[in-house]
Amino acid sequence: METKMFRIVARLLTAGLPIVLACCTPESPAAPTVQETILTANHEGYASGKACVENGGKQILWEPGDEISVFFRGSGARFTSQNTANAATATFKGTLATLDGVTEDTFYGDILWGLYPYRADAVSDGTSVTTTLPSEQVGRAGSFAPGTHITLAASDSYNLDFYNITGGVRFSLTKSGIQSVTLKGADGEILAGKVQLGFLFGAPAIYEITEPATEVTLTAPDGTFETGQWYYIATLPTDFPKGFTLTFKTADAQAQLSTASYRYITRGYYGSIPDADKNLVFAPTDDDEIGQIGPLKYLYGRWINTQVISKSLNDGSVTYQDPKEDCDEIGYSFYADGTGVTWVISEAKNINNRYDFTWTLTGNTLYLDIPSTHQQHMPMGICTLTKDTFIADISVASHASSYNLRVFNVLKRSDAVDLGLSVKWATCNIGASFTEQYGDYFAWGETKPKPNYDWATYKWCNGSYDHLTKYNNQYSYGTVDNKKVLEPADDAATANWGESWRTPTAAEWEELANGCNWQWTTVQGVKGFLISGKKAGYTDKSIFLPAAGEKGGTDYSGAGSYGTYWSSNVHSTGMPFYARYISFTSSGPEFSAVGRSYGFSVRPVKAD
Repeated sequence: METKMFRIVARLLTAGLPIVLACCTPESPAAPTVQETILTANHEGYASGKACVENGGKQILWEPGDEISVFFRGSGARFTSQNTANAATATFKGTLATLDGVTEDTFYGDILWGLYPYRADAVSDGTSVTTTLPSEQVGRAGSFAPGTHITLAASDSYNLDFYNITGGVRFSLTKSGIQSVTLKGADGEILAGKVQLGFLFGAPAIYEITEPATEVTLTAPDGTFETGQWYYIATLPTDFPKGFTLTFKTADAQAQLSTASYRYITRGYYGSIPDADKNLVFAPTDDDEIGQIGPLKYLYGRWINTQVISKSLNDGSVTYQDPKEDCDEIGYSFYADGTGVTWVISEAKNINNRYDFTWTLTGNTLYLDIPSTHQQHMPMGICTLTKDTFIADISVASHASSYNLRVFNVLKRSDAVDLGLSVKWATCNIGASFTEQYGDYFAWGETKPKPNYDWATYKWCNGSYDHLTKYNNQYSYGTVDNKKVLEPADDAATANWGESWRTPTAAEWEELANGCNWQWTTVQGVKGFLISGKKAGYTDKSIFLPAAGEKGGTDYSGAGSYGTYWSSNVHSTGMPFYARYISFTSSGPEFSAVGRSYGFSVRPVKAD
């Protein structure tokens, strides 16, 4: 792609003759005059540039009053645009002592550097330029924040070509009253900071980033952003392998738009997100991570109502209530087949109500049908705080006193229990709502239950155990890939509960067996092991593993007598069609390996 060079015309202003006064007192010598240099410049040839984006498009132009830094032989100075209108070509004027008397024939290999925007703290060592991209930016309708889109030029003559360093994200809004928008990568990617810049093989490059910032906040220029306008967040180029989030804040509420898929920012370009806040549910700003619901799998599982937030629509006041003040526990469970269970438990009031329901999710609205309570097709606007917490915007309630409340229920995924081990253990099996429920059964490496558990239906083989298609290290048993541990996509815990959960390794099961007390008992009429911590400070923590039995072929056996739970490891010897598991009877736990086609229970763990 053709680029246009910056033409620099140096005009030496003729110095006037000194005026000698008729006086006997010797005159002090006049200070040397630093001559002005006038630069005429064009921007890089593709959608690039310096100061502004015209009409929210791709053409980036110089603006009147733009300022750049010019460096030569270790010294720098501010040069100012002389243009009176936005243009692709601009004339800059300034003075730099080290350029006095220098012509293109007398550069002697030294580099002339140009940097937009001008910053008083920017410096050059002759081989690079160091400047700062701020993490706090002030928005501007139709363009990026003034002084943020960094471009760089370097030459051994008066011909300069400015190249883009930064890129970013542009967005428009539908909701009035939004005061700030914050961009943050899902994996802590560096977005701004102090940067050392230069060129490698003719291309602009970032040599080093110090004082890094992992999020950039764009504040509205006049209190709130205008709807329907493009706004730009300038960042350093980066990849987002796990996506990013945009957090939108009003005076008293916030929402978050998240993407979990791969995204990237490249220099000179701004990815577009039109109507970025559309369909988001704004909730009171009592958490830093409010946003829209993520992939459907994050909704599956057991959720406890931990807080009720009532927001008055008259005076804007917010009240908070702990559901435990009235009940021991209120919760929901969501299953992948669109069914679920809701419950209310209160020992003091002798309440133990459980209701089945069906559910659907359309956009950001969750619809519940609970026939037993006559709550058919009850809509709930939803958004997430984290992958393990979500807010349900239940309704706008009208009262006889003529004032309205907007009610938010904060639900948290049933906590993992810290037993003082290397991982935390979930309180129930995959597919269960309560600790004593058996839950679903899975073949090893499969993520959904099924009616028949044998090699003919097993996902990772072609009909028999010696024709494996994945997780195999022996050529005599099929396709070899030398994989020995479940990948997240094949892990029933991860696939059903989200990426923070996984199936335990064999070593973690052994740690649970050796590092905890195991007591055979009965919970709500279900037999199994109550497992409690041994370490000081953890002896009051426990989980319950129900004796859920197993499934082989179409048969179901062992419920109430023994339990079988998968690990994430295949057999460590020469039988890759086996996987490691733990089993137990009332006598205690044992470890072994068995054919991967069997249907066993899965109890998730998480690292934090």
